[in-house]
Amino acid sequence: MLLSTLYNRSYLFALFLFAIFLFIGISTYQDYGISWDETSQREIGLTSYRYIFEGDHTLDNYIERDHGVGFELPLIMIERALRLSDSREIYLMRHIVSHIFFLFGCLCAFFLAQRRFQRIWISCLAFLMLAMHPRLYAHSFFNSKDIPLLVMFMVSLLLWDMVLERKKTSWVLILGVAVGYTMSIRLLGIVLVAGISFFLLLNAIQARFQKSTTKSTSPLHWLGILFIFLLTSSLSLYAFFPTLWAHPFHSIVACFESLSHFRWESNVWFQGVWILSFQLPASYLPVWIGITTPVLWLLLGCIGIGMVIVSAIFYPYQSWLNLDQQQTLLWLFCTLAPIVAVIVQHSVVYDDWRHVYFIYPSFIMLACLAIHRLSKKKLAPIIATYLCLQIGFLARHIISLHPFEQVYFNRLVSHDNEYLRYHYELEYWGTSCFQGLEYLIAHAPQREIKIAWGKDPLNNNVNMLQKQDRDRIQFVDEKDADYYVTFFRDHPEDYHYSNIFYEIKREGSTILRIYALH
Repeated sequence: MLLSTLYNRSYLFALFLFAIFLFIGISTYQDYGISWDETSQREIGLTSYRYIFEGDHTLDNYIERDHGVGFELPLIMIERALRLSDSREIYLMRHIVSHIFFLFGCLCAFFLAQRRFQRIWISCLAFLMLAMHPRLYAHSFFNSKDIPLLVMFMVSLLLWDMVLERKKTSWVLILGVAVGYTMSIRLLGIVLVAGISFFLLLNAIQARFQKSTTKSTSPLHWLGILFIFLLTSSLSLYAFFPTLWAHPFHSIVACFESLSHFRWESNVWFQGVWILSFQLPASYLPVWIGITTPVLWLLLGCIGIGMVIVSAIFYPYQSWLNLDQQQTLLWLFCTLAPIVAVIVQHSVVYDDWRHVYFIYPSFIMLACLAIHRLSKKKLAPIIATYLCLQIGFLARHIISLHPFEQVYFNRLVSHDNEYLRYHYELEYWGTSCFQGLEYLIAHAPQREIKIAWGKDPLNNNVNMLQKQDRDRIQFVDEKDADYYVTFFRDHPEDYHYSNIFYEIKREGSTILRIYALH
């Protein structure tokens, strides 16, 4: 009765947090510009939509056909259902829908923590750890590939917990569909397939040696769950990924080959040095995670990792064969295995650690595990104090960064004047071009504003301007231009131009600058 009452009360806290963040999102979603990849992501979705509904076979030879469309297709369907035609309306819709999906993932974090720890304040922390990570918060509006993948990892972890508790076919089917859909967003969802399959097989082996007479814990039962899970997830992947429809086996192999060695050979700005994307040091992901995750969350997550590893080594029976503990081992696997795989395979990564953002749900659950165990000791008041301070500092930091929360760095790295720009990638998405163009529209004296730079982010963000302002922006050769706009993606150093017309600074570094050329 007590647990039932506690769980029902938790819904009120979850909905309260969701409502607050939804209100904030609706109030601010129009502040974010279009990111570098958004137009190409939409095109990927459109190509698959036309293949399904219009018989257009451009997809057959489309260079980006190995990109998942699990989230892009629904966005296109919403766009068509609402009959949106103006570019600004289309991308604003994409931003708010993506953000609401992210908040749904935060709800799942809350409920998984509530199921595991049965302490409402820890469940609220799980929600806030996800919702208030500054980088992830900004990405939740304009990153329609890495954030939806993160959300589906969170959803799948929650469903796996339900499968372990109830062991019913219906929940296995739902889990399989969820994991298949996760892979249709990005094939990195295979991490879930590997981890879940391992533990189902382990449980079948354990049941065999224990010679259980209970049907729900027999070897055949666990093998049946494994079979249903693999079949359902495979069929769901096939259904949600049109690239696989014509030649499923050949296409899936090609997609996985692309995943392990992606076709992006360029330079990455890391610790003040240009490094080829396929020659990055093993420290690349750990460093980025370490300097862009709130310090207390980072510390607690690492403590949680240590706790699970110690238990797995020194108390193997209780860890590996106990269903409750298997959940924490899956969290550990989902957190560490992708990083190890990237390092071992020398996989191409760039743009901070966004390609493995999906490890963050399991990481924060490990942090919650650490909080749960430590707070049972006399450390509870100290932990509570630091948690409140961390949340307060983060709230203030997010407000000061808005709408460029994606350039957040913690205090483990210097924030001295221009240090971050000279050492790390900052505003690589180019969303700040929207604010730069708006400033030019409001303050440039010329009727036609001639800009000497026409890279994708600037072109994209012209389409976010009000209709009546778009024609004022003209991209021309430098000799004919009045302005030069940069967000320092490929050139972190200062330029030779002397007249700064406008600039935006965050974290002590310039993330966008407009030079007046005449």
